[in-house]
Amino acid sequence: MATRQATKTTFEVSNVIQPIFTGGSVALENGARILASTLGEAAILTELSTGRRLAEIEGDGEPISTLTITPSASHLIVCSRSLTMRIYSLKASPDFDSVEPTLVRTSKPHATPVVVLAVDKTSTLFATGAADGAIKIWDIVGGYVTHTVSGPSVLVSALHFFEIAATAENPASERKPRRGSRKGQDDLSQEDVVSKFRLAWGTQDGKMRIFDLHKRTTVPVYTDAKRRKEAHESNIQSIDYSPDQHALLSGSRDKTMTLWLWRDNAWHGTTMLRHELVESVGFLNEGKWMYSAGSSGLFRIWDTTTHHEITAKQEAKSEAESILSAVSLTQKSVVLCAQSDFTLAMYRIPSAAEIASNGTLLMEPFRRISGTHDEILDLAYVLPDQSVMALATNSEDIRLVSVVDTETLADGEETGAYFGRDVALLRGHEDIVMSLDVDWSGHWVASGAKDNTARLWRIDPANNSYTCYAVFTGHLESVGAVALPKVAPPEDSEAFKCPLDHPPAFLVSGSQDRFVQKRDIPRQSQKDKVSSSLKRLAHDKDINALDVSPTGRLFASASQDKTVKIWDVERLEVQGILKGHKRGVWTVRFAPLHTPTIQGEQGSVSGKGVILTGSGDKTIKLWNLSDYTCLRTFEGHSHNVLKIVWLHIPTDEAATKKRIQFASAGADSLVKVWDANLGEAECTLDNHEDRLWTLAVHPKTNALVSGGSDSKVTFWKDTTAETQAAASNAALKLVEQEQELENYMHAGAYRDAIVLALQLNHPGRLLSIFTSVVTTNTPEEGSLTGVKAVDTVLAKLSDEQIFLLLLRLRDWNTNARTAPVAQRILWTLVRSYPAGKFSTLSVKGARGQKSLTEVLNALRVYTERHYKRMEELVDESYLVEYTLQEMDTLAPPALEGVEQDGDAASEALEDLSGIDSPASKRSRFDDYNKSLTPVSANENGDEQGKLGHENGAAIAEEGEADDFSEEDEVEEKAPIRQSAPTAGYDDLYLDTIHRNVLDFDFEKLCSVTLSNINVYACLICGKYFQGRGPKSHAYFHALEEDHHVFINMGTQKVYVLPEGYEVKSKSLDDIKYVSDPRYTRQEVAEFDRKQRTSWTLAGKEYTPGFVGMNNIKENDYLNVIVQALSHVAPLRNYFLLEDFSSAPELVKRTSILFRKIWNPRAFKSHVSPHELLQEISLRSNKRFTLTAQSDPVEFLSWFLNHLHLGLGGSRTKPGSSMVQRIVQGKLKVETQSITARAGGGGSGGGGDGGLDRVRFEEATTAQVDTARFLLLTLDLPPAPLFQDEQERNIIPQVGLTTLLSKYNGVTSQELNAQRKRYRLTHPLPPFLLLHIKRFSHNKFVSERNPTIVTFDPRSLDMSPYVEPADPALHHPPPGGPIWYDLVANVVHEAVRAKEDVADSAVGEERKTWKVQLRDKATDEWVVAQDLFVDKIRSELLYLGESYLQVWERRRGPPPPTMMTGLVVGKGKRRG
Repeated sequence: MATRQATKTTFEVSNVIQPIFTGGSVALENGARILASTLGEAAILTELSTGRRLAEIEGDGEPISTLTITPSASHLIVCSRSLTMRIYSLKASPDFDSVEPTLVRTSKPHATPVVVLAVDKTSTLFATGAADGAIKIWDIVGGYVTHTVSGPSVLVSALHFFEIAATAENPASERKPRRGSRKGQDDLSQEDVVSKFRLAWGTQDGKMRIFDLHKRTTVPVYTDAKRRKEAHESNIQSIDYSPDQHALLSGSRDKTMTLWLWRDNAWHGTTMLRHELVESVGFLNEGKWMYSAGSSGLFRIWDTTTHHEITAKQEAKSEAESILSAVSLTQKSVVLCAQSDFTLAMYRIPSAAEIASNGTLLMEPFRRISGTHDEILDLAYVLPDQSVMALATNSEDIRLVSVVDTETLADGEETGAYFGRDVALLRGHEDIVMSLDVDWSGHWVASGAKDNTARLWRIDPANNSYTCYAVFTGHLESVGAVALPKVAPPEDSEAFKCPLDHPPAFLVSGSQDRFVQKRDIPRQSQKDKVSSSLKRLAHDKDINALDVSPTGRLFASASQDKTVKIWDVERLEVQGILKGHKRGVWTVRFAPLHTPTIQGEQGSVSGKGVILTGSGDKTIKLWNLSDYTCLRTFEGHSHNVLKIVWLHIPTDEAATKKRIQFASAGADSLVKVWDANLGEAECTLDNHEDRLWTLAVHPKTNALVSGGSDSKVTFWKDTTAETQAAASNAALKLVEQEQELENYMHAGAYRDAIVLALQLNHPGRLLSIFTSVVTTNTPEEGSLTGVKAVDTVLAKLSDEQIFLLLLRLRDWNTNARTAPVAQRILWTLVRSYPAGKFSTLSVKGARGQKSLTEVLNALRVYTERHYKRMEELVDESYLVEYTLQEMDTLAPPALEGVEQDGDAASEALEDLSGIDSPASKRSRFDDYNKSLTPVSANENGDEQGKLGHENGAAIAEEGEADDFSEEDEVEEKAPIRQSAPTAGYDDLYLDTIHRNVLDFDFEKLCSVTLSNINVYACLICGKYFQGRGPKSHAYFHALEEDHHVFINMGTQKVYVLPEGYEVKSKSLDDIKYVSDPRYTRQEVAEFDRKQRTSWTLAGKEYTPGFVGMNNIKENDYLNVIVQALSHVAPLRNYFLLEDFSSAPELVKRTSILFRKIWNPRAFKSHVSPHELLQEISLRSNKRFTLTAQSDPVEFLSWFLNHLHLGLGGSRTKPGSSMVQRIVQGKLKVETQSITARAGGGGSGGGGDGGLDRVRFEEATTAQVDTARFLLLTLDLPPAPLFQDEQERNIIPQVGLTTLLSKYNGVTSQELNAQRKRYRLTHPLPPFLLLHIKRFSHNKFVSERNPTIVTFDPRSLDMSPYVEPADPALHHPPPGGPIWYDLVANVVHEAVRAKEDVADSAVGEERKTWKVQLRDKATDEWVVAQDLFVDKIRSELLYLGESYLQVWERRRGPPPPTMMTGLVVGKGKRRG
């Protein structure tokens, strides 16, 4: 008996409205059934009559530049921006529900992208036109080039094949052949036929040419042949030919179209002005009419003879409706136009009789196809039968789409409704529509948009009337939510019978201005009157959603301020507030009427008194409206919950048994169905690729509709009942089959049992069947398995059954216990089928073929393993036999009788039935040893007994272990550790050292444990490992990779592993020096005196101290600071000569980096600051990292302060470290307060003279303070806002001395009601750091000042900015100029992140930094940016955007004590 299946809620995708066109080319075949369109990188084939997607052809990663389909629908040609052209053959299914595209050929037709394609009417030739002006004609079937058309290097914009009409033969072909010519009359006629094929093409510069395919010549056409006037002045977008009129027609973006007629053996053109950018032209009605379409969005028909317009005059449409291309099918009287908003509009060509009867004709599309709905913001079912859906897309129009299946139609015409067809557009809003709502009848639709209005629409499809009934204003910002009451009137009322004449009672709207507004909707007779309204300030932030209760007495508003408010409709007063969400609330929904009781976490509550809310905190909450408390919280979405709807609950008695469910849609692109009582998700629906904005439910069928940012509308069918029925039937059938299998096994019907076990996928029962067959005591003669019936079954299996059986055999074959059965069945299969059967099994899909290969390989591998194990057992059996024979020879002769008696006794016992067999040979031999011990007392006997006992134990262990191996008995010994190399092998392994891969700039961390303790570097691969003991990672690396030479990064000692001895060789000194360079005082003193040149391992020349620094990601801000500080001579010398082994890690790593920058024996011409960066990132709490750009000045300030503290400096005592002694100076700040006072304006009693005016007064005294500085900030003047007289934005320039006037003690700055003056004081520091402030940041934007600062790198006089010295304090008193010379200049460089953006204000800029350094030894300048170091002239230094400058004070012959103090860093200098 089958058990009852648990009910499982399921939904399946029933229909999907998805985009088919996003701009580009469109094409139709002659039957007007298959539409080929471009969808980004993919090509889409759609059935035009039903809207069904027939095929989707994936792209090659680049957008499609153009495509076309042959008139016979035999081939599709696709060209993309990747310069590839793909040709597909198309094969339609018999019922035409799909088209199978097969890639026939891929080629690269041109050196530039193909921009236009054309196919001849026979579907045998096609032409390609490229952006470089090249044209090729191809054979479609053969795929080869038949003609190459040469022309100017101008983009080809139009192509068209045509065949000259029979009435317009070239008169030249009628000439008689010359006497003696070999051509006969037949040849001439054949030439006439071939020579009629032409290719017309137009270019971007307005030229039009005609190519003769037979003569392979190009003929230019001119509107004025004498003056060689070209046809057009801009892009020729379209060309068409009329065989009836023997005329050509061309349209151009110069707002003209030209009619070309053949006269006097030449084409003569007549230009017609069309007052719009013409995108497409063509002939209609056997060439008697012409049509044009373009930027005005109008489809216009013209008379070919009179050139007058036949269609009625119309106003130009909006820019979104402008026509970009058109495809004409005259045999179907249809023209398809592609619009700018990706809409495909179809126009029906009128007949001559219709135009004659109507006089003029108004051309409007009889059908619209939305290529894409873009981002779907809201949707709702419309009409009482829910046959239409309203979509609020990312536009100002509301689209009405049919959701009726094609199969339900009776007419079957192409113009009939089909699923997804556009029914109408509701036009009226001036900006994007954001929300929709529908009343109870489905005839009234409310909408809110970004134009600050709400509208009510009347939907009457019977009369094809879709009008705006009322417009509601009053909001100051976008209307993001609207709601209508859904209370149905009594069935006998007039409002119920005629809902079109009775609009809803009111409309509620909510806006970003935080107000809710209730507007009474006027009746038909009162439309002209102003409706009454109520308006309240509802929330603190934007209102996201509204919902009216089923009774129409309450409504709820959800806001971004995390709250939901319940309002009374009549008085618009707050009844309650729902608080609990942690983020903004996006959706709210009242429970429908007749909702059963819901079980909450605090108890049960009436269903009609609850409300659901969804929030940006990824949760859904169920609230009780009686006390406004949260009943339950639903969690499951991984992103914002944007929409919730209640599923339909039956109103009959089954409602009590029906589960109460609702659905939610979120920004995680998922739809979830929830059980309100259980608080769990019943199922998750996934068919979207982007966030879901909206969700709707069918009120009768419970079908869900979801839409979002991926332009898809998915219709989900509720298949819960079908799934439950199918599960019950499957369970019942499974029980019946299992019982049937038991019956077959009990009856011994192996044939049926095996087939059924394979079908049910019961490997256990299948194994028991095969085991009983293979191990049967009475095998049938001639049977492979033991039972001939089983042999017959195995020989007649289908491919699918063979594959399933091989899967089972693979699993059984891996187990030694079941392997014999698996091998027997496998042997039977191999004997029953040909050798190639198993490699050619028909398994579905490529994945199945891969699985088949894996199964066969697994069977082969384990079979070989089993055979090898059997062979080893046979070999071991010989060893056991030999061992037993040898043991028998060890027995003493005196005991031979005892052994014989034992053997005889054992033989007698074995003959007895029902009695256990005697003990094993080992136990018997042990007994023999025991009896032998007291008899033999000599030493030899003891040794023999002991030996025999050990051999017996070994033999027993051999018998018990299947995989015994003699190697397991040998104990592994650890290698011997050596304290010194073997004599004569001092340089062993040193030739394996690879110096090119050694890079000691990175942090010394073990590559396995990430520890920095006792780290060794492998000199072969450059990796770091911890330790060198027998259990260390370096030891294992030496054994596994055969890398033997390691260096200790702390002690610089080199060891050979795994031997463990130290290598003392002079050839390793260069590696030790690169790892930790050391300098003498003599070497440091010569850095700035002698020119030095060094070479890397690769032979590249470089100058020590002027090397590149690796910009790992975004750390160039640090590189320029380190480069600049490394050229501050006292600081550099201090870090190069002092021992910082016990200093903080920051100081230690700075010293190492400085020493590597000045290394004259480096392996590479650059260094990496990675080790210092890691320490800086750690100490700054990741304020300065290698992955994010930072300000160099901010980093410099932080770096100098932390170096000061790391070098033992004091926070309060100035000059307590080398850093402060070098760059710290003093500054006098004079502060004067400014106060505002009110004063009398005059003595008059009237007029303005009696008004009080504000007077600003300065304080009579000024406060003077002294401050210390590490760097001086210079303020740039603001950049000009307007262009100069030559209408160009020139970059301003300012001198450095002008900026330094800030510190002359006279120039004042006003800040925070204070006036400040600055003046430098004696003594000035040896080095000055000047910061030129270029960037200003505020809450909204960051601005850069591009002003260029001009300066002379030599002789900057700082005396005008220094307070006059007191002679009593300074000896001698400074009276002359104070000269400073530039050492380093940090330059900012803005790099455009988006190269295709012309406007610098629009394009995003990325900051990069470089530094200009002076080589004192040669008095030359170099510029260093990342890894690149180049020379630069000193006259060009100021051209960059200087940001930070380092100036050194010039001195005469300095006292020896001063130089000693600066170089060594000991002692203090006095001013």
